[in-house]
Formats: sequence, C-alpha cells, structure tokens
Amino acid sequence: MELALDKLNAEDVLHQLIGMAAGQIPVAGGFVNYLVDTVLFPKPDVDIWAEMEGRVQGLVGSRLDEMVASLGANNAANLFARLRAFGNELRQFAWITDREERKLRLAFMVTQLNAAVAECVALPNAQLLAIPDILRPLSLAHIAVLMEQKALEPHRYEHQAALNHTAIMYSDLAGSLFQRALAWRRAMVAEGKGRLVIEDLNVNEGAQTRSVHFTVYDRFAENRWQPGPHGLPVIKKIADGLRMDRVDVRYADTEQATYKALTAYDTKIVGEYTDLWNRKLLNYTREFMKLVDWPGVEREKKGQAKAERRVLTFPLTIAGARPARAKGSVLDRLDLFLEQQMDQFAIAGPRYAQTYRLSPEALAGEHAVMHTRADTYDTAMACIYFQERGEMARAADLADALVVAQNHDAKGGGRIVAATRADELLDRGMGNTTSVFVHDGGRRDVGNMSWAGLALTRMAHRTGRYRYLHAAEKIGGWMLENCRVADAWGGFSGGEDHWGTKYPWRSVEHNVDAFSFFANLHHLTGDPAWADASASARKLVLACRVTPRRDVVCYVTGTGEKMELNSGVIPTDTQSWTALAGIDPGNNERLSLIYMLNHMDATSEGFAGTKFAEHGQEVQNEATAGAAMALWLRGGDEGMRGEAQRYLDSLTRQITEARNGDGYGVVATPAAEAKTGPGLGWSYFNFLHVASSAWTGLALLACDNPGANPYAPLSAVAK
Repeated sequence: MELALDKLNAEDVLHQLIGMAAGQIPVAGGFVNYLVDTVLFPKPDVDIWAEMEGRVQGLVGSRLDEMVASLGANNAANLFARLRAFGNELRQFAWITDREERKLRLAFMVTQLNAAVAECVALPNAQLLAIPDILRPLSLAHIAVLMEQKALEPHRYEHQAALNHTAIMYSDLAGSLFQRALAWRRAMVAEGKGRLVIEDLNVNEGAQTRSVHFTVYDRFAENRWQPGPHGLPVIKKIADGLRMDRVDVRYADTEQATYKALTAYDTKIVGEYTDLWNRKLLNYTREFMKLVDWPGVEREKKGQAKAERRVLTFPLTIAGARPARAKGSVLDRLDLFLEQQMDQFAIAGPRYAQTYRLSPEALAGEHAVMHTRADTYDTAMACIYFQERGEMARAADLADALVVAQNHDAKGGGRIVAATRADELLDRGMGNTTSVFVHDGGRRDVGNMSWAGLALTRMAHRTGRYRYLHAAEKIGGWMLENCRVADAWGGFSGGEDHWGTKYPWRSVEHNVDAFSFFANLHHLTGDPAWADASASARKLVLACRVTPRRDVVCYVTGTGEKMELNSGVIPTDTQSWTALAGIDPGNNERLSLIYMLNHMDATSEGFAGTKFAEHGQEVQNEATAGAAMALWLRGGDEGMRGEAQRYLDSLTRQITEARNGDGYGVVATPAAEAKTGPGLGWSYFNFLHVASSAWTGLALLACDNPGANPYAPLSAVAK
C-alpha cells in the first residue's frame, strides 16, 4: 500500500514556505500551522508524521546483520522517541495563543529537532537507506519552526542566521549521509575487499581437468538484504576444462575477467545509488540554498553579524586578524600548533592528528572535506617530533593511536590504512573497525606503514614498551609477506588498494622508509631477517639511481610493474630522504643533493624552497624541510649548509608571514596550489599542515642534534 509519506512532494512544500516568507502566499496561522494542517495532517485519516514514526519504529526490529542490529535498534528507538515527542508538540502548537508561550515552545521544538538530527547521523550505515524518508518531513518541520521564530521576532538576525546554518546543514548532511551510505553499499559487494568466491567443480582425476567457478556476491543486491552467508550471486564466471597437471592461463584470464566485471558492477551500483538518493533527498535539499541569506553569511564570516559557523576549527580566530606574534621560540610555537591539531576532536587518549587546518573560506569551499582527514604519515611525523621535544605523553597518545588503527583494521594482519577520519578513529557503524578517510585513505601502502613503523620503533627504543615493538613487527611481517619482490632489483612493492588489489610498482621513497624501518627492527631485536629486509630495500633504491651524464646523479621515483625505471619522474624526497637514510653515502649522495638544488629549487610568494618534484610547480614545504635537513646533515660543506639555512629561514618566516599562516604552524605551500607534477598528479594547497610543521621542527632540531633526523639509526637516537 502506498503511503502519504511516499507521495510527499517536499520540493513543492518548500516552495510554498519560501513563498509565504516572501509574502507572496498569504496564509493564516503561521508557518507551523500551515505545515500541520495542510501537509503533515491534512485530514483525519492522513498522518504523515505517524507514517514517518512507523518507518523509524520498523528499524527497531529490523534484522540487518549481527554487527549492526543491536546498535541500530538502540539508535532507532531513541530517534523514534524524539520524533514522537516532537510530533505531539506539533499537534498541540495550534492551540497555543500566548506569544511568549509560543516562543518557548518553538525553542523547545528546535532543541528536539536538533537532537533528532543527531540521532539520524548516529544510525549505522546499514540503515541509511531509510534516512531520506525521515529527513524530508523532519527538515520541513525544522525549517517551518525556524521561519515561525523569525516571524515572531523579525528584528533579531539570529533567527535568520539559524535558518542559514540549518539550511546549509541539511544540504551538507544529506551529502555526507549519502557518501556514508554509498561507501557502505559498495562495501556490501565482494565483502568490501574485492573478494571472489572460487570453487573447483567437475573435477576429473582421470583426465586431469576441472571447472573453476568465480563468483561475486552482493549482500544488499536490489537494495534489500539478501539471504545466505555471502548474499546474492551477481557475477559468475566459469573456466571449463582447466588442466590440473600444469599451469592453465585460462584460470588467470577468467579471474581477471571477473575482476573487470566487478569493477563494472561497482560503477553500476554507484550510478544507481546516486540516482536513488537524488530522487529521494539530494535534489530536494539542494533547494534549501534558496533559504540562505548569502550576504548575511558573508557578514558572519567577517564578524559583522552574530552567528556561529557549523564547522569550527580550534582555536577560533578573529576574522581579519593578523598571524600571532608570540614571544615563544619557533619550536615552542610549532609545539603549540601540533598540540592543537591533536586536540581538534579529542583532548586525551589515542588519537590521530588532523592533517590540515582549513581557513574559514576553505571550510565553506570544495576542500571542506579535508577538515576530517588524518593521515598515518602525518601522525607518525608528529609522534617523532614530540619524542625529540621530550613531550613523551603527546608522543605516546599518537603512537597508541597507530597501534589502535592496526589492531582494529578491517582486514587485519598488521595493516594500517593510509588515512583515517580525524573525528572518529573507530567507525561505530562498521563494527568499531578503524575509520577510513574514504576519498583516498583506504589503501595500505608501504610508505605510510613504514612511517608508522619508524615512529613505533623509536617509541620502543625510548620507552622499552613491548606493545610498540610488537606493533612494529606486525607491520614488518605484513610487508615481508605481501610486498617483498624477489627479482634482481629486490625491494618492496607499493602495497594494496582499498579492495586489496596489489600495487605492483616499487617506490624509491617507500623503500627508503622501509630501509630505515627494518634497520630499526634489527637494532631492537637482533633478528637477521630484518637486516636482510633492510638490505633488500636499499638494493631497490640503488637500482633506481641514474647518471644522465658525467657528474650528474639522481634517484628516480621508482619502477613500473617489472624491472623498468619510471625515469620521467624525479621527486625531491628521493634525493633528500635517500641522503638522510645514508643509503648511498659518498659522492653519489652529494651529487644527488646538487641535482636537487639545480632542478627543484623554487620561489613562491617571495619564499624560497623546493618543488615536490622536478616537474612540479611552486614551493612545497614538507619537501623543503626535508631538503634543508639533508643539506645540513649530509651536504658535506659550508656551501650546502648555506643553502640549508636559506630554506630554514624561509620556513621560519612563513610561520608568521605566509598567507593563511597563524603564527604557529607551517602551511603546505605559500602558493595557492603546489602541483606535484606529471606522473604524480596530486596537489598541495595553502593550508596549515602537520607534516610540513613537524618536518620544519625536526630540521631545526637536527642542526644541533643529528638524532632528530627521522631516518637516523637508533644508535644515534637518545633515550
């Protein structure tokens, strides 16, 4: 039976409310009464609010799967209770005539609505498909209540400000819930790991033949739960008559065809799910932007109107204020910035550092999603920095977060994802597994994991705590088992993507990281396997050294799928980090640093530094700080140290003078955008940046303490 809720045209109702607000549609009784009498309860036998309550109540008893059923029931029960209370308030509102009583009731209803929205957000990902049917009437009621408040006190801009932020909030919320729902929906296919169910059938021992069936299952095919341990089979490929007594290439061909079909199925799901959410919710919430007083929003940004942003970055800054000119030393101020990045979403216990601090303008723009990004690499860098500063409590919180991320990884085995959500280390909606910054953080790569290992082995060295050594050995074990390459060049391949597909290429930067990480493990344990692994990583780096002409040496970015150099991409860090790790000491090391100075040196907005790579654009400060440290420690003469000092002076000056600087941290680039260049393809933007800040601090410390070099052997690191 089709319910009135299913036929609710929320766009038309919203247009009616907007028309009423503009005075184009006269109506008696106010916005709330219009919604109650005309939309939600138009006649005795129609009660859209009760139908919505019924949808939520249905979630209480819905059987999804064991992982989310209990959590979903609790959240749905809370949401049902809040909606029932608010529905009763709506029904009673028409009988209240006293102005002050109406104002109190409206304020109370806003509180209930805000709590109901919070309960919607807390629903597990598996229940999000029901959200559009809940948010359509809920958001209409929310808007009507705020419009009623504004009509009662039109002179108070705070009501319009609340309407601005609520309209934007629902639009943002719909988008974020859709992204969560889509990520969950895709994870229902092939167990979210690209897993194929492979079965041998029709085995003929006499003829030595068999048939192999490759199947992909979908637990939520056709947008409903499917029975069975895996769900519904949606892709099946069969390789018939395979030989059992020798390698039969048809096996691999069929397997690859199945993976190709899986990719196409994933694309199809994304398209269908996007269309579904557009029809049910997203097209409607986009209309909310018509309610926003955009000039008023701009005044709020400038501090000219009393209102609060929905997304805040702490500590709050006054619009237009100049960067701080604190009396503390540069290192003191870097300490403060990194502490604040740790404390954005939690103030104690294991937690990642928020990678970027966005400006108010960026928070309202296309890069707003970066607000919740927390990279394993940046967290490891901050951990190493705090160790060198003697802030061991801070370092322990970050190291413990790396351990938690490993222990709760959805795939396990020692893996750590490249990036988590800064506001949620563990994802409650996915069974308390490590959260994933879904845009690109789901990979498990050798570089990020080696940096986690470098931070953890330093902690083990300094504290003697076995938990850090144990976690580091698990990382090393996973890399040995899954990434070691047994050819003439050796080394370690890239890792794996979110689906578990192997990266066959080998990165010099990753292998430099692995070289020092494995050397640390050997120092701590004496196990020769770690020394062998370190030597293998070094072998790959040396294989990627090129000599274009006499007295010119550089290290390229790495290899393709086989023993073939990717010689068109030459990053800065493959020169500086290789030197810092001491992989190729002597003349080759010195010549590669000269190559770096000749080919990567740049100036942006009046600040000196290095590009990320030879063919990149603009100064990138993380690379600049690493280059400065390498030139100071490994350059070998005063001329090199002079270049190092030039970079260090630039980095120090940027703390107070660079655009979007705050007087404490270092921006990723002083330019609007620093492109990494062809063959790499990503960009850094003018945001305060944890890795750039931590590298700057370590480079300054290394001028007097070589042990601050993150690649330094543990024998050179003070306990």
